[in-house]
Amino acid sequence: MKIQLVNYSMAAEVLGIDYAWLSFKSYFEENNKSKTQWEWPDPITESFALHVDELIKEIVDRRPDVVGFSLYVWNVGLSLHVAEQVKKQLPSCKIIVGGPHIAYKEDINYFKDNYFIDAVCKEDGYGEVFLTEYLYQLEQPTPSLTEVPFCVFPDKGLWKESFASFYKRDFKWPANIYQRNIEYLGRRIRKARTEDRKLYVAYETSRGCPFGCTYCEWGGGINSKVTFKPTEMAIEDIDFIMDYVQPFFFSFTDANFGIVDRDVDIIKHICRWKQKADVPSVMYFFGPSKVNKQNVYEIESLTAEHKMLSDYKVPVQDLNRDVLTNIDRTDEDWKLQLENYIKIREKHGGKIRLEMILGLPGATLDSYYEALDYSCTLDTFGRRYIWHLLPTTPASKPEYRKRFNIKSLRTSFGMRSTVDGGSVIIRKKFEEQPLGIRHLVVDPEWMEPTEIVIETSSYTREEWLNMFLLDHIILQTEVGQILQPITKYLASNGIKHSIFYKKFWETFLYGNNKMTAVQNQLLQTMKTQGLKKLQQNEVIDFEYYDLPENFPFQVRSLPGPLFNMIVYLNTSAFYFALQQWCTEQFGEDAIRDDLIVYVASSLKTISYTPGAYKFTTNYDWSTYIENNKIQEKRTTYVPQDLVEWDKDVDLNTRIRNHFLSLCSNSVKPKNFQDFKVIYE
Repeated sequence: MKIQLVNYSMAAEVLGIDYAWLSFKSYFEENNKSKTQWEWPDPITESFALHVDELIKEIVDRRPDVVGFSLYVWNVGLSLHVAEQVKKQLPSCKIIVGGPHIAYKEDINYFKDNYFIDAVCKEDGYGEVFLTEYLYQLEQPTPSLTEVPFCVFPDKGLWKESFASFYKRDFKWPANIYQRNIEYLGRRIRKARTEDRKLYVAYETSRGCPFGCTYCEWGGGINSKVTFKPTEMAIEDIDFIMDYVQPFFFSFTDANFGIVDRDVDIIKHICRWKQKADVPSVMYFFGPSKVNKQNVYEIESLTAEHKMLSDYKVPVQDLNRDVLTNIDRTDEDWKLQLENYIKIREKHGGKIRLEMILGLPGATLDSYYEALDYSCTLDTFGRRYIWHLLPTTPASKPEYRKRFNIKSLRTSFGMRSTVDGGSVIIRKKFEEQPLGIRHLVVDPEWMEPTEIVIETSSYTREEWLNMFLLDHIILQTEVGQILQPITKYLASNGIKHSIFYKKFWETFLYGNNKMTAVQNQLLQTMKTQGLKKLQQNEVIDFEYYDLPENFPFQVRSLPGPLFNMIVYLNTSAFYFALQQWCTEQFGEDAIRDDLIVYVASSLKTISYTPGAYKFTTNYDWSTYIENNKIQEKRTTYVPQDLVEWDKDVDLNTRIRNHFLSLCSNSVKPKNFQDFKVIYE
């Protein structure tokens, strides 16, 4: 008999090793009560195909007896369509699903609409235990799904839940899951080399989360028990992974990595591998522990010291104490967290990004602005995540919605790519990828609508749009450095970031600025389209905005790249208007005006050719950028940066490459970084 597992991923540039498949298969082999031999073909983890029928055919051709799908917010639409078509072509094949995005509790018609699903593994269930007993029951003369732990199945038009007991603390972690599947690993390694992709390994040392943040579906948001993989077993796996697989990326998927002291020892062991074999190159922690923070700081400091970590993501969710209370967030005070991460940054370099969620209950427009005084001043700004009201979270329950007057919008969206690779620019019509394939998991045709929160009792829809658009814009102005030196100077002279950006939004972007008509047309495009979408019940691609029909090229863009277009359409007009506006709002300041000239002149424009451009200011701003010291000194700057478009002879190609290189990249600096400085 044959079981096929499917877990469509969003990753394109990396090639992953499917941890879930390794664990399921290994646990089954150790705990199967039957003599029946089950065949486990390699899992299907990628959705690259010209048409969805190719994926369906790939499964059907293998003639499986059982097909299992892992459902996540990004793949549920594609996965359910494939599952339905497989069932139609193989009626006797059992379809089972698991993962966090299963809404049978919330939707009374779940099994009626998804008639092809034979069984569900509960969102907080252990897939290994569920699958092992499920396969055993299929072999019995009269299968009984009530004997399968964590199982939910259709029953008389509704659903029924198994009450078979299983204590998670009794879970026996399967041993040597990588070594015993070395043939599969070899195939993945060879595929990565052939396709020139970087190998990625995700690993877990614990399972479950003792906390119940209301927005989170990790373990169903139900304060689940935590079980820990034996340390010796984890070390054995890690040794084999580093020696045989030699991954470029390595991550821990634990909900609270660092919650116990032994996690520090595990990281020290990986650091020894880094010194010995220079693997892995990059590490990532999906869930740094919310308690025992000293362990987390030591873990991130060690990985930074060994050049495996350069971005420190601080998941504080919000800086407002009322918000944290409303979402039942348990964590160390964000100021203490930030203080410790700044120490790590000072010692090892790198970037800090405060991870927050937009519009949590209790958040206000004022609290959004106030947070900028920390995130921008301390160079820790990170664009806030949109709050998805996922079906298995406590926040999606009717009583929670009513308590905070939560209003949502159904929308389908995700990261798209053009054939040129701009990850946040999409064409109005989906285009096929090179070599006759496309990444179907991000194809709009298969995007399943999800709910995003756009209004609560503490902010209106228009205020939400204000925060949403400004968040994208500030990513360009601060991280992309379109305004960062200017806002930094103003903050040092008493004009806080909160004050600046509030005025910037109200009286510059959507006030009486002196930019060109075309630039203002694009600004109005964002706001008008956004407000229109917020009045609907469901929209496609809420995050993306169409350019006006009179533009020479037609793309759909995130607000950040759209703001870049506004600036690049006429950089002189933008900065001249900004200089006049600053004078009106904050008074005369010759130093500030000279800094604006510096920032405007240092922006990479389409006319730039290396070695043929220079500009002069009355102050030495290169020294200011490095150490905050302002010196009145006539200074000439000759940019030395290499650019990606300067060798393009064809003007249209040059414009396209310039556009994609700078406008579509959210975090890439938009100004010159390498200067030859000449003092007069």
